[in-house]
Amino acid sequence: MPKEPQPKPQHMPLAIPRDISERLIHLHGNPGAWWLGQFLKYMFRLQPYMQKLIKESEKSFHYRHPIVGVHVRRTDKIKEAKYYQLEEYMEQVEEYFAGLQVFNPNVTRRIYLASDEPRVFKEAKKKYPQYEILSNKKSQVMKKNKRYKINSLRDLIMDIYFLSRADYIVVTFSSNIGRLVYEIMQSLSVDASNCFYSLDTTYYFHFQRPNFVKTRFFHQPDSGAPVQPGEKLQLLSWSSNFRKELSRKTEKKVVLPNYKLEPIVDVVNVSSYEFRQQPGT
Repeated sequence: MPKEPQPKPQHMPLAIPRDISERLIHLHGNPGAWWLGQFLKYMFRLQPYMQKLIKESEKSFHYRHPIVGVHVRRTDKIKEAKYYQLEEYMEQVEEYFAGLQVFNPNVTRRIYLASDEPRVFKEAKKKYPQYEILSNKKSQVMKKNKRYKINSLRDLIMDIYFLSRADYIVVTFSSNIGRLVYEIMQSLSVDASNCFYSLDTTYYFHFQRPNFVKTRFFHQPDSGAPVQPGEKLQLLSWSSNFRKELSRKTEKKVVLPNYKLEPIVDVVNVSSYEFRQQPGT
């Protein structure tokens, strides 16, 4: 694990530049992820041979929309994060398609499944025959003894490519791949900030700058002073999708449900395009 930079640079995610902040906050639900996604989109420019491989794969398994990307992380993540059954992922997939079915009763239930565990693919096909299940069948990423080979990297890139182009993703944000896919999604759509479901943590960036929120409603904790609307609190943990552990000036910590909190976007004085040519010059 890399060491946390100290002091943290001003431009450290999930900060955004002040010169684009007003427009970005107005247009996007997660400005920090969108800004990070622009860098990742640039970094993930594909070499011609990778473009060819992806186009061939896309044609071979008929990658079409609507589609949900599902990333099931197992193997080395077992010691770090909670184990989730395939049914827990598919419950969220089914909920997404149930919403689409209201407008299109004949919608095809289609997923792109990526995993480092070979048994997941067989399990999915057996338990969910009503789904069209797409996957990179050549992938060797799942084999632990081949994970750091060139072919494994190639197949991982392909999985990231297809997952990030899904209409919706079901992942675990404790996984670097889950967060990476979400970030790239933001660079491919006007606003894909809500096009996901994470089974464990909320979205975060390793070693990110302090994350602050403000309260939307009054809250009376089990103990301690009440929390007033508009109070600024520092987020201490990303481990729950439903409630947050926070730090306040008057006490060590307080726990609030998510719906009572509103994120504060971290706006910093760095330029988005320092050397851009000004209009009329």
